[in-house]
Amino acid sequence: MFFYDLETTFLRKGFKREDQQLFEVGIVKGRKTYSQLTDPVKGYPIISRLQELGQHPGRSIRFWTKLLAGKGILNTAVKRKSIEEQAKHIDKVRKDFLSPEAAVKGMLAFGTGIWVAHNGKSFDQKIMQAHFDRYRLTPAIDFKDSLPEIRKMKLTTHSLGFVYNHLFGSTFRQHHAADDARALQRICKHLKLFTAPQTTPLRSIRGIGPKSEQVFKGAGIASVEDLKAWIATHNRTDWKFKVHHSSALANKMFKKFKIF
Repeated sequence: MFFYDLETTFLRKGFKREDQQLFEVGIVKGRKTYSQLTDPVKGYPIISRLQELGQHPGRSIRFWTKLLAGKGILNTAVKRKSIEEQAKHIDKVRKDFLSPEAAVKGMLAFGTGIWVAHNGKSFDQKIMQAHFDRYRLTPAIDFKDSLPEIRKMKLTTHSLGFVYNHLFGSTFRQHHAADDARALQRICKHLKLFTAPQTTPLRSIRGIGPKSEQVFKGAGIASVEDLKAWIATHNRTDWKFKVHHSSALANKMFKKFKIF
C-alpha cells in the first residue's frame, strides 16, 4: 500500500480539477520515499504559460515560491516581492525540476497497487487520473481516500495537520508532498485504516500439506478463514475435495468449526 500527495497550481475560474498542474509529487511506502519537484511550464515563460494552461498565475506563483522557500531553494525574502519578481527567481532554479510526465512515471515506477490520499477522491485522484490520460498511461492503481474514514473520529476539522496533532501531539512540515504522504501513512497505520485482513495459512492445519493446499486453492479456498466460510455455507456431503485422507479431514474440519 502506498500513500501519496500532490502540490499543485491554482486554477482560474471556469477550469476543472482535471486541468490542475503539478508542482511536486510525493509517494511513500514504509521507509521508502519517492519525491520530486516538477515544472508544469517547462521550456516556457512562467506567467504566460500558466495563463495559457488555465491556471491562476498570481496564486500559483505565490504558492510555488512558498514551497521552494520552505525547502531552502529560494530565500524567504522572495515571498515579499512582486509576482513578476517571484517568477524571475523561480526561473533561475527550475532547470533541474522534472517535467510532470517524468515525475508521474517515476511515481508509477516506485509502485502500483493501492494508492491512498487524504481527500483523494475530490482532489489528488482526479489530478492523477488526468495526468495518466494525458500521457496515455493505464496503470493498475486502486485509489483510496482516507477522509471518509477519518471523519468517523468526529473532530472539529479533519485536515491532515489537525488530525496528526490530535493523534500524536506534534506537527510536521505541511504542504510538502512527501511530508504530507508520510504523515498520512502514520495516521492510517495508527488508526489501522486500509489494513489487509489477517489470514491464516491452510497448512497450519494438521493434515493439510502442499498438495492438499493446492487442491483447496484451486477451489478458491486460500486460507483457514476461507475454509471456515466455505464450511459455514455447505453440508458435509458437499465435501468432494480430492485430498489426502479426505473423509477424515472433512470430519475433523466440520467438528472443529462446529458446523453440522
